[in-house]
Amino acid sequence: MSSSARDPEKFMPMLLARLRKARDIANTDDEGVLNSFKNMEQELESMKDLVPRVRHWEKTLFNHLNALERRLDKIIIGTETSAEAIAGALDGMAGYVEQIKVSIPK
Repeated sequence: MSSSARDPEKFMPMLLARLRKARDIANTDDEGVLNSFKNMEQELESMKDLVPRVRHWEKTLFNHLNALERRLDKIIIGTETSAEAIAGALDGMAGYVEQIKVSIPK
C-alpha cells in the first residue's frame, strides 16, 4: 500500500516508529549520526499534529514523507550501513523536513 493511501492520522506515529527502528538497526556510536536521529525525531514529533489538521497540501506533504520513508528503508534493509552513508541519508532527510516546514500554511 502506498504511504499516501494510509490513514493520515496514523502515518506520523508509524514514521516515528520506523525512524526509531532505523536508529536501532544503525547500531552506531557515532555521535553525529545519533544526534541526527535525535534531531529528526524531535522535528517529526513537532509535526505530529499537522497531518490531521491540514488537508489542502496533503499531496505535497506525503510526497516529502514518502521520500523520508524511502530513505529510512535504505537503512532498515541494509543498503546504507556505514556511518557516512547513514549520515548522508539523514542529511537528505533533513532537507525534506525543511521543505515540509516551509510548505506549512501560515
